[in-house]
Amino acid sequence: MNETTTAVASDEFVTAMNHFASGVAVVTSRRGQWPVGATVAAIAPISSDPPVVMVSMSVASSTAAAIIDKGAFTVNVLDEDAAMLAGVFASRAPDKFAGLEWDEDGLGNPVLHQRVASISCMVLDAVSSGSHWELRGQAVDVDIRGGNPLAYYRGAFAHLHTDADRAVLDAVCAYVLAVRTDKDHRLDPDLLASELSVSRGAILRALSRLKSDALVERVDGAYYIAGVSDEVVDAAYAAKLILEIGVASHVVDRITDDDVLSLRARLSSVHAAASAEGEESLEKLVAALDGVGEFFVGLAGSEPLVRAYRSLGLPGIDRRTITRTMLANIPPGGGFEAVVDALERRDLPAVLEALRSERRTPAFVRNLTRGQD
Repeated sequence: MNETTTAVASDEFVTAMNHFASGVAVVTSRRGQWPVGATVAAIAPISSDPPVVMVSMSVASSTAAAIIDKGAFTVNVLDEDAAMLAGVFASRAPDKFAGLEWDEDGLGNPVLHQRVASISCMVLDAVSSGSHWELRGQAVDVDIRGGNPLAYYRGAFAHLHTDADRAVLDAVCAYVLAVRTDKDHRLDPDLLASELSVSRGAILRALSRLKSDALVERVDGAYYIAGVSDEVVDAAYAAKLILEIGVASHVVDRITDDDVLSLRARLSSVHAAASAEGEESLEKLVAALDGVGEFFVGLAGSEPLVRAYRSLGLPGIDRRTITRTMLANIPPGGGFEAVVDALERRDLPAVLEALRSERRTPAFVRNLTRGQD
């Protein structure tokens, strides 16, 4: 180590490396007649000709010891629905294969069913590198099943979001938005997966994203389309008004001309969305309205306030309640023009009056939508 090199603490190194996203595999082998396996995220192709792969495993791993003794291992690249399986093989369970479906490859190693690919390897060498073995193996057989792989990022299992995932999300979102009800509606991921001809994992990822947008709820492991009742709308917009009144009182004397210009620029997006045609116009309007509201709350310079605003789930409520009839009746700027005009004059009473007038109430929503769409 030279004078310009400093030691790196192991926990800092691990934290830094956790920012590197990787795939997840279960590396299998045998100890005599008994199958063994361990979850591994540190795998790398070393060469394509000849085909060589490197697997990093703890020197304390009994699976690593079995691999070295047998001289062979198989890399099972796990599919996106195999997070639970990965957890089992990362544990110290005495029989990790209990109840699992698996086959054998040509080397006699276990090949798991929940995989997108498997690579059967003969060990070339095993190098001890600190706390881990570097096991290099030459591939003698591969089996590719296809599908999306499970990922590992920042110490947790994760999923890739591809263009196909975006298409699934759009389809599930359209289905959810088409259900207008005041009662909770349970969603069946398996049925949706069958109707859309995609994997259950893709549906669950879409539902998880929609949950963060407050379009669905998760209760006891099941997903529901949350009913949007008058009480839900009233409570959300009452809380929004309280936040906005507090923000207005805090910023009216310190708001800058640039802040006002930024608000007007966001109002222009609302104008453009309100006059747009096509299926995406409502979605654009909801996003534009939410952008104005979040920017206004953000003027207070408080991240907790912004998080509180986001937690109200207003975009989800608006997506479920704003219809084309309502869209035609929403004033330019969503009713926020008067708020910005009053802010520009630094006129707090006028700001508060405009905020109260801008608030959408259950009666406003229901009277516009009932029986007209």
